[in-house]
Amino acid sequence: MSLHNASNNPNYVNIVKSFSPYSTLKDLKFFEADPNDPSDLIEKLFTPHNNNSFTTPIPLISNPNRRSGKNLDFTGCVQPIIFEFDHCDLEFQEKRIEFLKDELKTPMFKVFSGNKSFHHYIFFKHFAHSISDYKNSCKKLLMYLCEHYPNYFQLNGSDKKDLIPDHSLFHGVQYCRQANGKREDGSFQKGEYFNKIEDGADVMDLDSLIKTIELDEFSFEGKYNDAITVVRDPRKSTLNFIAMGVEEGNRDVECFKAACDLKDCGFDRERLFEKLMDGAGKCDPPFSEFDVRQKIQSAWSRESDPRYTQITQPYAFIESSTGTYYYFNRETLYPASKDILKETFKSLGKKLPDPFPVYGFVFDVHSNIKFDQVNWTLNHFTPSEFHLMLRNNESINPLNGFPVICKLLSNVIPVQIERDYFLNWLAAILQTRNKMMTSFVFVGEQGSGKGVTLEHIIRPLFGNFQVSQVEDEELKSSFNGWIINKCFIAFNEVAHDNKGRNSLNSKIKSIITDPVITINDKHLRTYSIKNSINTVFFSNEHIPVLVERNDRRFNIIKTGGNLRKLNWFKPKPVFNKIKSELSSFAQYLWNLKVDLDMANEVMENDAKTALIEIGQNMYEEFTTHLRSNDVSWFVENMDTNSYNLLNDEEITKIQPKHIPKDVAVKLFNSLHPGKNITTNQLTKYLKLYGVYPDRDDDINRTRIYKW
Repeated sequence: MSLHNASNNPNYVNIVKSFSPYSTLKDLKFFEADPNDPSDLIEKLFTPHNNNSFTTPIPLISNPNRRSGKNLDFTGCVQPIIFEFDHCDLEFQEKRIEFLKDELKTPMFKVFSGNKSFHHYIFFKHFAHSISDYKNSCKKLLMYLCEHYPNYFQLNGSDKKDLIPDHSLFHGVQYCRQANGKREDGSFQKGEYFNKIEDGADVMDLDSLIKTIELDEFSFEGKYNDAITVVRDPRKSTLNFIAMGVEEGNRDVECFKAACDLKDCGFDRERLFEKLMDGAGKCDPPFSEFDVRQKIQSAWSRESDPRYTQITQPYAFIESSTGTYYYFNRETLYPASKDILKETFKSLGKKLPDPFPVYGFVFDVHSNIKFDQVNWTLNHFTPSEFHLMLRNNESINPLNGFPVICKLLSNVIPVQIERDYFLNWLAAILQTRNKMMTSFVFVGEQGSGKGVTLEHIIRPLFGNFQVSQVEDEELKSSFNGWIINKCFIAFNEVAHDNKGRNSLNSKIKSIITDPVITINDKHLRTYSIKNSINTVFFSNEHIPVLVERNDRRFNIIKTGGNLRKLNWFKPKPVFNKIKSELSSFAQYLWNLKVDLDMANEVMENDAKTALIEIGQNMYEEFTTHLRSNDVSWFVENMDTNSYNLLNDEEITKIQPKHIPKDVAVKLFNSLHPGKNITTNQLTKYLKLYGVYPDRDDDINRTRIYKW
């Protein structure tokens, strides 16, 4: 499906309109707006289109593949924060808006839904560059208003329900009511604009207003139990349960749904219990501690929530972005025409659904749901049995719990401190399912255990079909379809060469650290996906990857010798033993007190230093030592037989920030006799590494290189 009406103009952003909050991408309408014109942005945000009654507060990028957070465009010069209150009467809502109109001198807009609430838009100067920025700023503004105007605003922990806003509007991509939009019942939503820019109102700087505010614990962000990172904010229904409780008749379902949701957010049982008890006490009547613990227990087995209900197989549906028919049977997905589906289901004695449900494909490593029947998505990610393990906090002695795995890892990573670094990194990935900003490069002779580690430990830990081994030629190819639906990739037998070094190095860097990756697959249009991939590199080569000085991505490991030379290694028995030890090893990783900072920072060791040195070409090496004013290195490495050998006076001219051109040329040729490089040639290469020609400030205006 093409995006027909999404703008291709890079000078504009796309305001998104929809007739329903559940519309698919093909049903959306896009309005072009100038991101540098505040009046145009605001006007387009509230301009109705046909019967569309919903809009997104933050525009979308050109040609998005879905309406999602990753496709938000944060370039607009003004950005709104939206408040909605469902728990107080309309008169009080209007009173609150009028009050803020007088207190915050900035453009505002209110939209009456036609039912029970106003959507209150407050525009500020550009303050957010990402979803995280946007959410945090919304929460900070709310905290500011709670502190300064407590009669009008309260946080979730308050029992004043009428003063608690809807937090779901803090996500940037959430639909909001649009002025003059047509409701389902045929009525129209009313809008009013006040403090117009052309009327002389300034646009406030939000950052200056909230700069001293720190988010409290209830923001649901940060680390819990030192090892669990909250991977997303809880759903609106969960927040409502915690803040306000529910009435009798809904307590069981809502408490269970909240338990499932918080578990998927990264909460362990203890922390989850604390939050649910906050809401249980506010239920009418209060929900007992015993009942809450029962719901938590049920959440781990996913018993009642419709999102976790097992679908009846075979199951037919339409994929939303392409319109392709699929059916799902015995955990396998098959594309098929409608006619083939009719024949297939007839042969199985089943009826086709009428109408066909419509699902969008996602690859969400943080969700355990295959068919989400609330958000209508099919998740290509399947958690392994080790993803679903619970931390038991038992003390596991590696030598007793998984002795063969210990022996294997001791050969692959002989140095204990490096092995601990790798285990922390591996545990961080398993516990959080997050992407780490670092990678491991294993360098050593063939047969040292690199492949065994991949096939018998990493692959089963993270899911057989979600772990991929990519050969060097595939990495160098312009096509990268092998990235799709993967959470872990091992690049095998990689070898760096100078041909195309810059493009290959950029590709590797992108895979390791970029949040989004562009997919270029054969015979398909390019598109972007979220990068959920963690990586390792295996190589027997002298220079597997180019490691730059001050590198922040690569951990370099020098492996041990060939496993077959060790008495304990017998392939088949060892592989069987590793399989039997994996459960203990995974529990050990779950029980580790993970240092996430350490997992995202590289370790410095001799192997990395050596790789940096040998990976430099002669010009890069020369400039590196010039920049560090490493005179002793030059003295030690000059060819004593060279006629270009520098004398003592010339050596003193190697200064921290500059060197005379003639001395530099002579010095370079003394390091590389027979090269006989000219001044012009040296200048050309040194400029590539930030060393430039200039003149000194002395009387003679000496020609120099400076940096």
